[in-house]
Amino acid sequence: MPSSRCELADDVCPISDDSLGELYRANDLFVPFVPGFVSTLPPDVRALLALFCYRRSHLHSMGLGIAAICDKDNLVQAGGSVGACASC
Repeated sequence: MPSSRCELADDVCPISDDSLGELYRANDLFVPFVPGFVSTLPPDVRALLALFCYRRSHLHSMGLGIAAICDKDNLVQAGGSVGACASC
């Protein structure tokens, strides 16, 4: 279990602080869709962002929404077995 805590602590957000703020605001407003800028991200960055959000309880549903627009191969490459689960 300690290794997963270290992984979360070492997890770096793959997008700018401003873009992360947009995600937080969308999540706080219960917006039922993923902000439009997410679809413009390169596939590997989008997968990293999906996993970054998925690992945080307050952004978990946003992470699943982002994962839904990711290619499963990118999710697996970015997160291994966690990436495979996020794409289900």
